Amino acid sequence: MNSRSVPSVAGVCAGCLEFHDDPVPPACSEYFRPTYLVPYGSRWSFTEAVCSGIVAHSAVRLMGPFEAKNPERLGEFTHLESVFLSRYPPQGLTSMSMLASLRWLALDYCETRDMGFLEGLPKLEQLELTECRQLHDLAALAGLLRLRVLRIALCPKVSDLGPVADCGSLARLDIEARQLASLRWVSGCEQLEVLNLAVGRVDDADPMPLLALPRLRRIGMRKSVAKKLRLAQHFSNRSVEIRELP
Repeated sequence: MNSRSVPSVAGVCAGCLEFHDDPVPPACSEYFRPTYLVPYGSRWSFTEAVCSGIVAHSAVRLMGPFEAKNPERLGEFTHLESVFLSRYPPQGLTSMSMLASLRWLALDYCETRDMGFLEGLPKLEQLELTECRQLHDLAALAGLLRLRVLRIALCPKVSDLGPVADCGSLARLDIEARQLASLRWVSGCEQLEVLNLAVGRVDDADPMPLLALPRLRRIGMRKSVAKKLRLAQHFSNRSVEIRELP
């Protein structure tokens, strides 16, 4: 296993809502901290060396496959503020409800069906869900009153995005999917400033839910979808930046 400490990891800042790589602006430094890293392809378990590495850091990226029978031990590290997990066993995710200090969480290829463990994470500010292909229930988002950044990418069983509107502090939302039925669910996100929709199509082309967002300042969307929604025309009298997504 090639685990190591790295100065920080690139990502979206929950403070300014922008993506940063090195160097990180001083004003955003609290969101980018020394990180204990287990890279992709490196099998790992809670050995003494790994536990020592986790204890010494408030941020961890455990990207390699977990190969032991005690994934619930993750809940012992209650000091953690930033966690990235890839292909972590579902029974281990439930123990994350013990990580009450957690501010940033990313789940990659995790086979969880719901997010019930989020109810124990009152300080969470940023949540990223990527290719969690069994996930279908987002109801637990309603309890994340401090959540500012949410990314849901390629989670095909998620059909109801309504709970997203219950995140009262949400300022940046990134959705990647094949298609969306409509945008009605977004109208409740009144604090939203940045919206990125990397979707192939939107069946209901009504842009009114976007126009109802008072703080919106940037929209990212694929060209064909933006054209169907006539974004340029509808936002011609507002200072909203429209970016084309690949």
